[in-house]
Amino acid sequence: MSDPLEAPCSFCDKSIDLTKRGIKEITDNQNIYCDKKCMGGAQTKRATITVKCAYCNKDFNTLKGRHSESNIFCGKTCAFSVRKDRYFWTILYVLSKQNRFLSADQIRESLKTRKVDLTAMRIATRIASSPFVEVNKESEPFTYKLREEYKDKPYTWHTSKYYRKIGMGKKEYSAQFE
Repeated sequence: MSDPLEAPCSFCDKSIDLTKRGIKEITDNQNIYCDKKCMGGAQTKRATITVKCAYCNKDFNTLKGRHSESNIFCGKTCAFSVRKDRYFWTILYVLSKQNRFLSADQIRESLKTRKVDLTAMRIATRIASSPFVEVNKESEPFTYKLREEYKDKPYTWHTSKYYRKIGMGKKEYSAQFE
């Protein structure tokens, strides 16, 4: 009887008796796995890539096949945050140009000139609880106005995605207003 030929599993390093498998010799770059679970784990590991989340800028792992132009977020929280504030800064920009309270319908009309079409209800929902916006609940319907402390400081209401989109850092952008 010959000595058993052994090799470590390419995934978990567990020792494998190759003579039981009928293997007489192995090459340097040959992968040998102890079972299908390890083989699948190795395939998943090879197919995994690390990318940056388009919203929070944190690194996350995903499979090569799942990564695309439309799947660029680390999770549902970031994906929903982008949807939620997609037009938020545009609404705040419209409010910053007016020195008075505007209804959601008036904001909607101003947004149309910027090629943004949101219903009045969506506008009101997006800005009603924002710390940047003052809400006049005495009027019917409610009216909205950008708070004075944010009037000339748009860099306080932009998201990191906006700065990546314009290709400028927050410090460089805010320097234009000082």
